[in-house]
Amino acid sequence: MKLKPGVTVLRVGDHSVQVGTDHGHHMVLRGLHDRQINALIACSHHSVSLDADQDDPLPSTLPIRLRMRLQHAGFLEDVTLPQHLALTFTVFDDVSARVLDLVKNDFYLEVIPLQPRRVDDRIARVIGEGFLGLPLKRSLSNRYDLLPRYVPHTHGQNEALTIVSSQRFPAFEDSWMLVKEDIPHLLVTELEDGYDVGPLVIPGLSACGACLLSQENARDPDFLDHRKTAMRTPLVAPTPLATHGAAWSIARFIQTFMGNDHLMASSIHHIDAHGGFSIRQAVPEANCGCKENSLSERTSDR
Repeated sequence: MKLKPGVTVLRVGDHSVQVGTDHGHHMVLRGLHDRQINALIACSHHSVSLDADQDDPLPSTLPIRLRMRLQHAGFLEDVTLPQHLALTFTVFDDVSARVLDLVKNDFYLEVIPLQPRRVDDRIARVIGEGFLGLPLKRSLSNRYDLLPRYVPHTHGQNEALTIVSSQRFPAFEDSWMLVKEDIPHLLVTELEDGYDVGPLVIPGLSACGACLLSQENARDPDFLDHRKTAMRTPLVAPTPLATHGAAWSIARFIQTFMGNDHLMASSIHHIDAHGGFSIRQAVPEANCGCKENSLSERTSDR
């Protein structure tokens, strides 16, 4: 990504740069580090790519928000617009934070964590102890340079995915409700021995949580009672290997979703406590009704 010919750094201030063609067509970028300021100066003088691998002091990239402002002002050339992805997390935890580390450079990210409201110990171990106890949304925005929700997204591909987390058993009922709202979602289940990640539920196209519940009830008529009993026992904290493996698997599903690759959608990845990895397939239940209850017009286009 390069600045267009004629676009230059007009003025350098305290952690700020005025960029433009002249004082009538310019913008001020604030909150910059010295390396980012040096990168912009070098680009304006020598047409050096902002994304080129250069020796210090040039950074490899500029923050996404700054690139968006330069892009919308028409100051960049040869721009490949990244996809915009809105990720909703029903429960944001340390695995979720590691997922953001894996996908933050691939998309313009908007993250909506439904709970918790503040950074807890598990999250702080990933994003930094200095964020402990602070509001989660603001901390994630600062840590990952996320897009604010009020930013209009008029360029590139826009997609939304919900990560539905639960313990011991998939969130069967939540999945069914999301299917009826035609909301694509990924089931993530924390287990005694690791995690199950999947299936990626594309309403009308792949197996949903209700399909899984129907199959469990067919195998065990007392499954619902057994589930209630098991849920009374808290889980021990997952191992670091399981956590890293689950984050990698979730990131892989996100890439699958954004690439419209449905072949992997019905897969369930099991990551054990030692980081071991296995795959099984989720089979759509013929009598589930999830296909009929989804908005087939949208899903048929994916």
